[in-house]
Amino acid sequence: MNANLFRGLVNRRGLQGVVSGRSSRSIKRNVRSERVEDDAASAGPANATVKPPRDMAKTFPIGLVSGSVGAVAGIGGATITIPLLCRFLGMKQKEAAGSALLAVCGTVCGSAYVFYQADAVNMETASYLTVSGALAAPLGAYFSARMPALTLRRLLGGFMMTLAPLLPLRKYLEAGHFKVRLFDEEMTDGKRGFLLGSGTLVGIVSGTLGVSGGPIVTPTVAILSKPDDFHKVLGTSFMAMTLPVLSGGLSYIRNGNVKLSIVPTLLAGTLIGANLGSKLALKLPSDYLQYFFGVFLFFGGLAIFRKPL
Repeated sequence: MNANLFRGLVNRRGLQGVVSGRSSRSIKRNVRSERVEDDAASAGPANATVKPPRDMAKTFPIGLVSGSVGAVAGIGGATITIPLLCRFLGMKQKEAAGSALLAVCGTVCGSAYVFYQADAVNMETASYLTVSGALAAPLGAYFSARMPALTLRRLLGGFMMTLAPLLPLRKYLEAGHFKVRLFDEEMTDGKRGFLLGSGTLVGIVSGTLGVSGGPIVTPTVAILSKPDDFHKVLGTSFMAMTLPVLSGGLSYIRNGNVKLSIVPTLLAGTLIGANLGSKLALKLPSDYLQYFFGVFLFFGGLAIFRKPL
């Protein structure tokens, strides 16, 4: 009896020793891991500089492509930036739209500067469009924050396809009774009202869909100008987009729908791309630019409508 009791005590103590040994080893591992985590946390800024953000390698090329293509097409480039951000960075529609709208500031401002230096901007026309658009852009951002993402995608695709045929139709309009000029006649009250209304629509669309407004303002200015004035159409359109884009982007920031960490690299890419694309656009014939604008707008809208961003 005593022998059995003695063996039980020995086994129990041995088991306790094993358990206590395992516990002590696990405690030591936990202490070591906590020390490593504390060291990493204390050296956080230094370690962050060693390895650049993973998204930077993707956002700069996205900005470069959208800036260069947008400068040639006269659309700002948000319709390119948004699907690329959703695809390669996994961003949500509203966050991608807000981030793209801020990045498009680089395309719009860079292109406007290049065209202005080439004397291809009508400042009076641009001023009516840009002021009214800037005032209306926050209203569009208000709508965007309260609309489903799928609705925004469908609206963007359908909107682009609807406006794409406007430039080919201008020949029919020229042959009919609709002959109004922006660049070679005086600014009448009718033109002012039309431009203010168009600018308001540009601002609402820019704020709601997260685009620059180019799909509206470029066809508007193009139809009311000479067919061989498309370089000035592009320059005036880019100048008219500046304030609405900035106003809409700030509204998206207030609504919390902007990923600010990727905006600097996107903006750098769009600025460089816009400079290259604008200089190329100034060398191309007006006819090529018009058809490129129409084709790009239609197929881009079709792709977005059939397969949402």
